[in-house]
Amino acid sequence: MVDQGEITPEEAKTHPQRNVLSRALDTEKTVHPDFHTQQIEKHMLLRSDGLTEEVSEESILSTVTESEGIDTAADRVIQSANDNGGRDNISVVLTNHGEY
Repeated sequence: MVDQGEITPEEAKTHPQRNVLSRALDTEKTVHPDFHTQQIEKHMLLRSDGLTEEVSEESILSTVTESEGIDTAADRVIQSANDNGGRDNISVVLTNHGEY
């Protein structure tokens, strides 16, 4: 609905149909996942919507950049999501990449 301009990203956070499954794996030969990128210094973050429905992108960014080490950063963003309600599964993969 956001992609089609029917609601704003802010409205999507509380929309009554926000958890309605609109796509599933193995229903078509080609899968087109949602994929959004954001540079977080020298890290790459893969996450489920269980994280971003509970923690803002700004908070994730500051937590990752201010933490010492990726294990600590991953633990902290997961804890933040749980502290904010943790209503969905929270999956996080945080890696280092690029030149140092």
